[in-house]
Amino acid sequence: MAFTQNNAATYARQPRAYQASIGNSEASSWLQLAAGGANGTKINALMASSSDSSARIVQLAHARSATVAVTIASPGVFTWSGHNLVNGDQVILSTTGSLPTGLTAGTTYYVVSASRSAGTFQLAASAGGAAINTSGSQSGTHTVYALRVLSSLSVAITAGTDGSTSTANLMSQIMIPGLPVDNDQQPYLILESGDYLYVSTTTTVTANKVVTIVGTGADF
Repeated sequence: MAFTQNNAATYARQPRAYQASIGNSEASSWLQLAAGGANGTKINALMASSSDSSARIVQLAHARSATVAVTIASPGVFTWSGHNLVNGDQVILSTTGSLPTGLTAGTTYYVVSASRSAGTFQLAASAGGAAINTSGSQSGTHTVYALRVLSSLSVAITAGTDGSTSTANLMSQIMIPGLPVDNDQQPYLILESGDYLYVSTTTTVTANKVVTIVGTGADF
């Protein structure tokens, strides 16, 4: 059977698999796991596995992206018309060119001085910290990925059982507030175009060990 993108004539889905791995002394960082397709993407399974005998907290976050403008100022002010950010939200930046001095693509920042009415916000290096000053020059198009943590679970094997693995269902926590379910009562997440899933560990993974997050789903 051939699977095609959803359109007015067909409702077939294109199956997809997603995987991200963090390991071998890598520091905790947000990694993109999945992105919403042009017509939406349904995620119906997300599992984390670990070969690390130390407990590792795996976080799953939903992200919405938007093109933003930032001033060269003390502090730098971002503009995102219609944003719904609140102080303390985590964001990641990317750019097709270069960011102003003081900002680094891929680094986790925290929203401060958020104003929904003005469509502006500032960024700090830590939650509730001082807003970052920007300087120098900038180029290209800047994109912000606003992260909201959906679940946070510990994954660990029994100490001393080298070579073993342990798994955890990342969707188990977000089932509680009421995810939609299929006819077979299996929960799922919907990612619209411009939506993403990110994963991270809150501590560095032990050398020669790995935490892997695997998901399955389909594009509409």
